[in-house]
Amino acid sequence: MSQLYKKYQLLVWLGLLLVAGWMASSLVTQYLTEQLLWKSSLQRTLPMTVAAVQAEIERNLARSTASITRDDVFLRDWAQNEDASSEAMLAHLRSGQQKDQAITHFFAAENDHRVYDSQGAVRRLDPEMDAWYQKTRNQQLATLVMPEWGVNQRPVIFVTYRVMDQAGNFLGVAGVNLPFDLLSASMDRTMAEQNLRICLVDNSGKIVWSDSKHPVQGNLHTQDDLRPMAQELLAEDHHSNQKIITTAQGNSLLASAFIPELGWTVLVQQSDADAAAGMQSLLLWQIAAGVVLSAGGLLLAWMSIRRHQQHLRQLANSDGMTGLMNRQSFTTSFQQAVQEMRRFKSPFCFILFDIDFLKKINVSHGHVTGDRIIMEIAKMSKQSVRGSDLLCRWGGEQFALLLKKCELEQAYKIAEQLRLNVQNYSFSLEDETPVTISLGVAEWGENETADELFARVDEAMFLAKSEGRNRAEVSYYATSE
Repeated sequence: MSQLYKKYQLLVWLGLLLVAGWMASSLVTQYLTEQLLWKSSLQRTLPMTVAAVQAEIERNLARSTASITRDDVFLRDWAQNEDASSEAMLAHLRSGQQKDQAITHFFAAENDHRVYDSQGAVRRLDPEMDAWYQKTRNQQLATLVMPEWGVNQRPVIFVTYRVMDQAGNFLGVAGVNLPFDLLSASMDRTMAEQNLRICLVDNSGKIVWSDSKHPVQGNLHTQDDLRPMAQELLAEDHHSNQKIITTAQGNSLLASAFIPELGWTVLVQQSDADAAAGMQSLLLWQIAAGVVLSAGGLLLAWMSIRRHQQHLRQLANSDGMTGLMNRQSFTTSFQQAVQEMRRFKSPFCFILFDIDFLKKINVSHGHVTGDRIIMEIAKMSKQSVRGSDLLCRWGGEQFALLLKKCELEQAYKIAEQLRLNVQNYSFSLEDETPVTISLGVAEWGENETADELFARVDEAMFLAKSEGRNRAEVSYYATSE
């Protein structure tokens, strides 16, 4: 394990650094994003949501007002016609109720002081029960919005309208009784989509309505998180506000605004968990992406290091000029081959050869030509041996060849073939100076050391040179009696 760690400790530390960097970057990004979300929510999202709620309520109230004013001509004609029947009025009101999905449509006539209801009821005006009539009759505005409480303590909205003749004389009051849920349905959907909490409170602090996802009942003064600022939110001069509040669940953002048409205050709240909804999954995705990218980076780094190591190994184990194994690498491979041959009791031979008179060629033709001859002989030799054989540049103009599973007779034939290949090769020298090699051949003896084998082959090659060069000499292993 320690060796494995030493081999890959750079990758281990690089991986830890990349993962730590991604983790730190993701956490910092999450923190900054959360702060940005809070700031954006406090300054833009919540105020815009409050404005949208106000606009939605105003739009629905305007639509409700339009529903009772669209038939203004019928109401004027009916109120001015002494022979008009109550059945015609009731039918007209019933039709309007069905179109608007209202609780009731009604009309209170000034001439007979009766109230006609789309439910089919006709009754006389009651000063106490129908205070809205005098209130609407005496007001300067054409319409009046009056929020009240209906059955089951559900909020309802009365929208009343003064009906006047062409001369400006007061004829009566038309109105519609709407469930507030009809007005708030679209708000409820919007809050659910944005994961916001909304409620409406009257001037006493009573919670009139809240969205279905976060139902709240009671009074603002009994809510632990809102009680400290209840007076501020319900103040008569209060218009709008945005602030951060602390709750039992953490911090929350709060925006509020007063709706003059209803006399209610709208509160929109967003908790820190809601504001940062999706941030956890985003963080996990960032970490996952970091792991994948880190793994990819480590893989590329490992491939690059491995390629670099292979290049260094090649430089360390090969000859820079010829690309063959160098002597150090060959010696290591030779020792492994000896162990293998001993284990399987297989023969192998060793050939050492030298380029004849290369120094004279360097003097007469230059070292560039001498280097070219060395490289061409190396290429020629590599093409002439088997893939399992080991060929190296022994040093200078000398080459060594290890022939596995090869006996002495076959090794000699290979040496002769190498010699003939070099002798017959055209090296393109200007004075056609012949280029030849001298070779020493020996078969490994069972009890022989590597140095002893190298010495015998060297003696055989020296013998080939002393006998006139361009020849191969064999060294036989002498067994001791």
